[in-house]
Amino acid sequence: MIDHQKIYDTFINPYGKELAAEVIDMFILQFNQQFFNDLRKDVQDRNYLHLEPNAHDLKGVIGMFGDPLTTTISKKFLGMVQDNVELQLDQTFEELEQHSMLLIGELKIIRQDLTS
Repeated sequence: MIDHQKIYDTFINPYGKELAAEVIDMFILQFNQQFFNDLRKDVQDRNYLHLEPNAHDLKGVIGMFGDPLTTTISKKFLGMVQDNVELQLDQTFEELEQHSMLLIGELKIIRQDLTS
């Protein structure tokens, strides 16, 4: 669940609704194109060299939106990648993807509210 106050404090109050909507749009686009397509392939291939920077970026972006559960899962996933842990990597990635999709759903609602 997103901390809506954090969204307002971080993006809307200082920068306005239009810029906040653009940031949300960029995250959703980048999330769908880069993070999970690249991350899924790198998890399957166990390509830790590519996984680490993408997992780190994803953790940072998720943390920006104030979703504590998804942030915790992303930190766990990043730690597993940094330590080359294979046990439950696939399951943790699936959990991260599921919660990230819920985050995107919430962001779409917030974005719609910003432009209506």
